[in-house]
Amino acid sequence: MMVAGTRHPLPRAIWPVLFASIALALTPRVAAADFSFGPDLNVATADNTATCAIAGATSGCTAFDAQTSSMFRYLPDPIAAGDQTGVVTAIRVRSAATAPAQFVVIEESAHQGVTGSIFPSGILAVSEQVTLRPGLNTFATNLPVDSRFSTATGFSRWSVIGLNILNGTSPVPGWTTAPPINGAPTLSGETGLLLDCGSVFPCPSLMNMSPKPFTTAVADITVAPHYASLSAFTPMRLLISGDVTVTTPAAGTPGTPAPVTPTPTPVAVDPATGVALQVKDKVRLGRAFTVGRAKNPPTAATRQTLTARRAGATSAKTVVIARGTTKIASGRSAAMQAKLTRSGAKLLRAHRTLKVKLTVVATGTGGQTKTLTKSVSLVRR
Repeated sequence: MMVAGTRHPLPRAIWPVLFASIALALTPRVAAADFSFGPDLNVATADNTATCAIAGATSGCTAFDAQTSSMFRYLPDPIAAGDQTGVVTAIRVRSAATAPAQFVVIEESAHQGVTGSIFPSGILAVSEQVTLRPGLNTFATNLPVDSRFSTATGFSRWSVIGLNILNGTSPVPGWTTAPPINGAPTLSGETGLLLDCGSVFPCPSLMNMSPKPFTTAVADITVAPHYASLSAFTPMRLLISGDVTVTTPAAGTPGTPAPVTPTPTPVAVDPATGVALQVKDKVRLGRAFTVGRAKNPPTAATRQTLTARRAGATSAKTVVIARGTTKIASGRSAAMQAKLTRSGAKLLRAHRTLKVKLTVVATGTGGQTKTLTKSVSLVRR
């Protein structure tokens, strides 16, 4: 059940904040709730079948729904009432399956008046591991939340309650046919997918490393050793709700400064993490052949080209053997295919086997691009 708290204007942008790392165990409720967040789980249906493996995260992932579990929407406005703090005293989850899980307090950051600059900047707290069972689950918790603003810098931050699913096989608790909330439809990207890519930025290809959920408190997830990768599930409402007790008064000194770190680099989604390169089948002349697969999110489109050095050439001149393009629908995966060029067909007829260079330009859902290369062999069928 959603209980109205103080709602703010459109989100303000934030500077990521350096805060103490804490990992809190689940404890009995501390007080009666001042407000509740999240959808009404009594009428919700856990019909999502997607798992964390949709992003190649076989160890699990961190999911969050900023539309229903952001403290920006519930805690008093820190610009008018001063910095705000609270405690999440209970969390409820409707799940379709048994799954190891953990509750996460994500900090979102942005700068006042800069539209579209919101990004996850840290992990304020995590709970101990719990086990979700099919149906409605209720847990007593003691997780801190906040909402802060700095008059000195114009930066703010606020908490969002997230959920870790700690494997790559259990479906993330979600409602794909959820009705609109306050006139806002259930949109693609509403439930975010956050991954810890370690010390490598941008997040490396999933062929080389499986990213993980954020299972410990981290001051800043825009820098090493906890670079974050942000993408989204197909349209669904994350089925998590809870109760919050406010631990600061409703009135205070406006604009109490919050500690900040230097200007961050916004979290980017690496489109290459959705691409796997592999040529398994023998090539038939005149027919398209598969050079790998891609999935959306995070990869929306690919352009693939296969080249080889011209036989007998004294320079580094190359010839295009095959090419192709692929578009991947949201929530789907697709085979990346290429077709021999006239020159490529001629060479494959003459040599039967060709060693070529496969180059794939992957385009993300936000328009960003990443190039991957791999040496492969084409064998004529």
